[in-house]
Amino acid sequence: FETCGRTVAAHTRDGMYYTELKLFELESLLPKYYVRISKSCIVNTKLVRSVSRGISGNGEVGFSVSGKRAYVSRMYYKPLIDRINETRVGYSVPGKETK
Repeated sequence: FETCGRTVAAHTRDGMYYTELKLFELESLLPKYYVRISKSCIVNTKLVRSVSRGISGNGEVGFSVSGKRAYVSRMYYKPLIDRINETRVGYSVPGKETK
């Protein structure tokens, strides 16, 4: 989900759809694997293929179903990584493996 002026667009593999809801309203309605990555964007962490981080601390997300990329602000980078780690089945954090 991404803000486009005063509306919010939902990007899917098939196209774009628009909603009258604000991002903060969507945050409260969506499942926990959706996470805000900037003031203007919420992503589905199940579809995140890659996350990179620049020297400035900002990041970029690549998606598995499209070539679209979204930018992650510094404030939202760690919460994004934490949510990906929480929601990915079978994922273990290096150095924190369970026995």
